[in-house]
Amino acid sequence: MIHIYQQKDIIIGFSIGHFCNFNQLVEFLFINPQWIRSSFSETKRFFYRKVICTMPEFEHQGIAHQLVKQSIESVQSKCDIILSICWNKSGVAPFGKILEAFNFEVIKVFNEYWKQDSIDKKYLCAICGTPPCLCDATLYALNIVG
Repeated sequence: MIHIYQQKDIIIGFSIGHFCNFNQLVEFLFINPQWIRSSFSETKRFFYRKVICTMPEFEHQGIAHQLVKQSIESVQSKCDIILSICWNKSGVAPFGKILEAFNFEVIKVFNEYWKQDSIDKKYLCAICGTPPCLCDATLYALNIVG
């Protein structure tokens, strides 16, 4: 599912997420499947918020906040929980503040979350540079039911 924020027919921000079941969620996350199963054993319908992006010149203008709000409003009747993995460095997850404003809760911090993926796919981290990426990730969740 894609949510778009635009001004004067120019896309200046977007958010991408996926409805998924347990098996699909395991494919999206680089997390031990047993941990996911034990942490979300009662959950059947997941929405995984994969990415959010705004054009640099429009940052800090509330666009990401609006995209998260739009996303929650459009998916909440179709899922039990919304999950989001946020990049963090030195224990700070800047996007987490936006999620927390919508009552998302920190579930767990995963150390060096992208390390193996960055080695396998040979991508550059904006902070670490060449692989391996040593950045951590914070898993956030918003329970819709229960």
